[in-house]
Amino acid sequence: TFTVKTGGSDRIILDVYNSNVDGEKQTSNTKYLTFELKVNTIEMGGMTFGDANPFTYSMETELDLVQSKAFKVGEF
Repeated sequence: TFTVKTGGSDRIILDVYNSNVDGEKQTSNTKYLTFELKVNTIEMGGMTFGDANPFTYSMETELDLVQSKAFKVGEF
């Protein structure tokens, strides 16, 4: 099991795959990578809330690589 911290909360990574700009799974090489994360639940005042919100749910970042290095997902 792998985790990543988003919005100050540890989230379990459910899946990682090549995707298009909208996060839809692709079978060919792309410049996009999508992480599917488990939504944690938080109990407060007898109610249960998910910890995902628009600020932690959908996020973009760029990965800078050292020259001559590659980042690959799957069997590409």
